[in-house]
Amino acid sequence: MHDHIASALTLLSHGWAAFSIVATLAGLGGVGLIAVALLAAAYLPAVLRHALVAAGLVLLIGAALYQAGQARGAHEAFALQAKTDLQRARDALAEVDRQVAAATAISAGDRARAEAAEASAKAAASRLRDLKAHLARTPDAGCVTGDDARRLRGL
Repeated sequence: MHDHIASALTLLSHGWAAFSIVATLAGLGGVGLIAVALLAAAYLPAVLRHALVAAGLVLLIGAALYQAGQARGAHEAFALQAKTDLQRARDALAEVDRQVAAATAISAGDRARAEAAEASAKAAASRLRDLKAHLARTPDAGCVTGDDARRLRGL
């Protein structure tokens, strides 16, 4: 939510930076000078009319160039912000990938330890069955042999 608000504010600030009040006023001034020259054509000498039209055109062209520069600067700032946001997203994705790889490695290690423990338990169960089978064959033996003692310690 916070990122969306920040993105909207960034967009508005870049849009406002692209809009120039100076260029707008200069453009309106240029249009006004041309309008005065045309409306007062009957009352003004030709030199003054031509000067007003020329000044109006210079103001219009200057305002257009200034506005284009403002828009380009805003576009470049917006592109830079977008590039920064994209890099931040890529870094976050790389961190997620790293965490997934670490979790996978841990899971593989856990699986290997579990398989080793299961194999050890099966081997111990097999030795216990062998020992029970051996003891079942000699039920009346009064004493445990050294071989039997070693088998019991192996459990």
